[in-house]
This record gives sequence, structure tokens and C-alpha cells, in this order.
Amino acid sequence: MKAWEVYTSYSNNYCDVVFADTRSKAKTKLLESRTKLDSELAHDDSLEWIDIRVKRLPELDGMENDSTMCIAEVLLLKCAWTYMIVPDGKTWNADNFNKEEFEKEWKNED
Repeated sequence: MKAWEVYTSYSNNYCDVVFADTRSKAKTKLLESRTKLDSELAHDDSLEWIDIRVKRLPELDGMENDSTMCIAEVLLLKCAWTYMIVPDGKTWNADNFNKEEFEKEWKNED
């Protein structure tokens, strides 16, 4: 299935990933809170169809059954995303990525 980055026209603070066959279905999945990362954006009840933007993420195509951690790693390394792991607040990106350390922190977050 195709991967899509979903975000809003009015804020760059939050985005998420959905897997859908079309741009329209990707927007619908966000409105139904059916996202892969389960971000704050997925739970924003104020979202309207016209506010949602989608962008293809072909690097993630076919990964709909992969773990969220694996998807986050691809987002960091191939899609120029930045990711913060809570509670310690370390921000990860392609420049400071260390697979072993990232996965250890990810598992500690759960």
C-alpha cells in the first residue's frame, strides 16, 4: 500500500503517516484517527477536510505492517524527519542517528 505524510495547512508542528491507495483515502484515514504514528494530529477533532495536506512517502510503501519503530527509523534516515522520544526529550535526526541507542530509547518509552 502507498504511504502518505499527512499534515495541516495551518501548522507544521504535527504530522503523521497513513497507508492508503489514494490521496483522498489518506485524508479520510486521518479524519478517522487511523494513522500509523498515532500523533496528536490524529486526535485533533477540529480538523476539516480542506485543512489536510498529504504528500507521498514512497520510501515507506509496503510498510503498513511494520512496527512503528521501523517506520520511524526510515522517516529519520530517508525522509529527513526529526523525531523526539519522550520522556527524556532527545531529538533524533539523520545526523545523530545511532540505531542501537535509538532502539534502546524507543523500547524504554513503551
